[in-house]
Amino acid sequence: MNAAGCYGLMLALLSMGAGKVGAAPTPMSETLKEDGTTLIECDVRDVKENMAVYSRMDGGANNPAKSQKTTEYHYTLYLPKGYHENKDFRYPCLFISSPGGNAKMGAMAERLKRDEWVVVMLQEAKNGSTDWLRNFLAAHDDVVERVRIAKGAKYCTGLSGGARASSVYALMRPGVAGIICQAAGFAYEFEPPRNIYESYPSDILVAGSYGDTDSNLFESMEILRNLKKSKSQVRYFKGGHAWCPESTFSSLLDWMEAASFLSSTKPVNTMGPRPVTVQKSKGTPKVESLGPEAFQWYLRKCKRGLDAAQGNPERALVLERLLTVVANGKLEQNKAIAVETQAWKSELAKIKQTKEVVDFTKTARKAYTDAQAAEAACMMQLRKGAPEYKNLKISPAEIQALKRVVVAYRAVEKNYPESSFAGASRDAADSWEVALSKAQ
Repeated sequence: MNAAGCYGLMLALLSMGAGKVGAAPTPMSETLKEDGTTLIECDVRDVKENMAVYSRMDGGANNPAKSQKTTEYHYTLYLPKGYHENKDFRYPCLFISSPGGNAKMGAMAERLKRDEWVVVMLQEAKNGSTDWLRNFLAAHDDVVERVRIAKGAKYCTGLSGGARASSVYALMRPGVAGIICQAAGFAYEFEPPRNIYESYPSDILVAGSYGDTDSNLFESMEILRNLKKSKSQVRYFKGGHAWCPESTFSSLLDWMEAASFLSSTKPVNTMGPRPVTVQKSKGTPKVESLGPEAFQWYLRKCKRGLDAAQGNPERALVLERLLTVVANGKLEQNKAIAVETQAWKSELAKIKQTKEVVDFTKTARKAYTDAQAAEAACMMQLRKGAPEYKNLKISPAEIQALKRVVVAYRAVEKNYPESSFAGASRDAADSWEVALSKAQ
């Protein structure tokens, strides 16, 4: 090939690479894989964003204010099946951060794919890097423009340093409804110093998962005891400093979804600056409540559950959930949903009178409700205590309360193994038994 031919080939190759990862930000017109992943390149939108409040993190090793990188950030994007066909649908989004970078869904994949989540897996964000925060900011600002994400339905999770990063991500952009901290608690060492737990916003739900041999196990009590405003929950599993098993993740996501979409008492939405103040050039992030599109996503999930329900007792539970979502999300303004709602109300009224549902309500459902009440009372008791550094400190009275919780959940699992409560009861009992085995 002569020189002219080589030059032409080079131009052709460069043209083919335009818009691809490594060349420039991925164009908004890029075709995105459905039920698959696409690697996206993006840049920081606001290079003057002030992050000095985080300058002391990890002795300054993770100081994002020192980051010089403003371009060529990446995230792996997962879109759910049906995304391109259902152009009116919007979806919840989970941001994942790994301590080693190159985050993946791992054991979370099955649940996230089944329930139709958009997933953003951060690539440069990792321990020991000053780029961890800018990776999130660049990815967030890109994906909310690129993908149909439901208002207020953003969630974050991460392992170890990724968990600490998640506690910060939720403060930097509006619309983060909850975080799941895996194998660690919150970030620390702020400038000026402050207690992030005590000042954490009430509108952000907080969950945590911890292995029984994890050196950070004690931080679960920081979440339970130090959070003064946010709703919180923790789960334990047999294992080390690692991502939690799928069953543990699903248990925490069930709790978070119920608190987001089914709770009758919503967190107070304070529209002022976040307690961990970040002076942004465009103003401090404010609360962004769940929008109707988020409730519609959860409604679609519940409708799939109704189709899969076996027997009137389970069907009654799902119908109640559907009606609660419609009410909380004010979805009856949609005429099609209003028609469905009337049909659900009629069916529920009818099957609630059947003997099997009446008996179920008096037995399995009552037992599970009693177990949940015992757990709620125990959580209130735990929150009155103070965490102890490096120790899973649980008082004798708290231990007795936890034992009552385990007994109550085990009774549901044993006496009603065919009920829809059996799996959740087993997971809760297993979790608190792990905590009891490590209590000091």
